[in-house]
Order: sequence, then C-alpha cells, then structure tokens
Amino acid sequence: MKEKALLAAVLVGLVTLAGCGGGGTTQTTSPGGVPGTTIEKSTATPATVPRLEVPREYKVTEKTPQFFREAIEKKVPIVVLFYTLDDTASNLVRAELKEAVGDPNYVDKVVYIALDIKDYEKSARLAEEFGVGLIPHLSFISSDGKVVKEYRGYVDSSIIKQNLHNLLQEQ
Repeated sequence: MKEKALLAAVLVGLVTLAGCGGGGTTQTTSPGGVPGTTIEKSTATPATVPRLEVPREYKVTEKTPQFFREAIEKKVPIVVLFYTLDDTASNLVRAELKEAVGDPNYVDKVVYIALDIKDYEKSARLAEEFGVGLIPHLSFISSDGKVVKEYRGYVDSSIIKQNLHNLLQEQ
C-alpha cells in the first residue's frame, strides 16, 4: 500500500514538474500517460503587460478614507501602491517606485500613497474600492480623478516613469 502511495506521489510530482518548463506551448500528460490539455504560456514579462487596465472614474464615497479624499481634492495625479512587507514582488515594486519618485521630473508633482495591506485600519476600505485581489497592486490616477492604469505584480521603474509622464501630460 505504501509503495502505491509513493508511486502516485512521484507521478504527480513528475507531471507537475513537466508543466513548470519555460515559455511557449506545453503538452501535459496525465499519470496514465494520456496527453492532456495544451496550455499556452505567456512569454511576456510582468513589467510589460498590464495585469488590470480599466480606465474608470474614481468616485469618492462616505467610505473613502479621509487621507485619500484630501489627495483627490488636490487635483494632482496620484499613484497608489498596495503592498505587504513579506512579499518579494511588493518589495521590488516599492524599490522601483522609490527610484521613480526620486526623479526630479516627478518630485512634488504627484501624490504618492503606499499602503501595507496588513495595516487593515488604513488600507482595507481603499483596497476594496480598488478591487485589490493580488499584490502588489499599483494604480495611476489622473488629476481629474480617473483611474487610468493599474498593474498587478512586478512593475519596473521605466514603466512607472512612463505612466507618471503620461499622467503629467494629461494635466
């Protein structure tokens, strides 16, 4: 009985490893050796593909936290980052955002808000309004209150700077 359980575990492991290869098309097989479904894997990097791009109007509600209302009232572009300190991708995006924020072209022209999702009191309502499901979650909001671009996952500083540039051009 133990041998069958071990054999089944090894087969599942091998099938799992077979599906973890590089980009392109992967043919999977079931433990019985029958070809499975063809899976298309994207070869694009997370930094070049917006994970969530939904231009929409941001509506201030009675649930909107005061600090965010104040940012909206300034009528300047806003960048909001939802992150958590124990997530590698979040820490990488925080570093990329810090680099972009330090660029003289953007200093004092954009409001930057970074919220640790574990700080429930401060971030929960806003995270709900932005539909945060995966982190890091980066949103770019125009000076007229429209969410113009959102990313989930890693985004490098060149993409962040391009979005900042676009926000400032729209003013």
